[in-house]
Amino acid sequence: MVPMPAIPMPIQGRVIVEPRDIEPPPPPQPTIPPPRIQDYVPPIIEVPLEPETGRNAITVPEPSPTPPPVVLTPPHAIMATHTIPNYPPVSRRLGEQGTLRLQLAIGADGAVQEARAEASSGYTRLDEAAVQWVKAHWRYEPAMQGSNPVSSTATAEVTFRLK
Repeated sequence: MVPMPAIPMPIQGRVIVEPRDIEPPPPPQPTIPPPRIQDYVPPIIEVPLEPETGRNAITVPEPSPTPPPVVLTPPHAIMATHTIPNYPPVSRRLGEQGTLRLQLAIGADGAVQEARAEASSGYTRLDEAAVQWVKAHWRYEPAMQGSNPVSSTATAEVTFRLK
């Protein structure tokens, strides 16, 4: 067997600090707070009231008053014309029913110029019947821009329900 080597003991020691004349750091300098916005006083600039008439004089025209904004009022349905479309006979026999949402283009005269199914009822026959009926029968008070009638858009829902 091989003898185990001897492990020397670790050295124990201390660090000795010799005192020196160490000066303490200087005291902190007082800081001056930045000026607050409320403390700022703008300079007074004097402007002559009468314009100069020399070659280098500049005259600024008075700004024209801006017209008030023109208000756009939406179209309003004429309820007497908003009748329910005739139920397609084939759809009635097959028991088809549902609700569709229409996107309408309304002319300046209040007539429905274009209608398209935005959300289908699930049955093409019902969607087509509603589109054709609305274009032929429904009327609106047109949208107004100021006092002038203008074209606009609206959405409407048509429900087909069997009783």
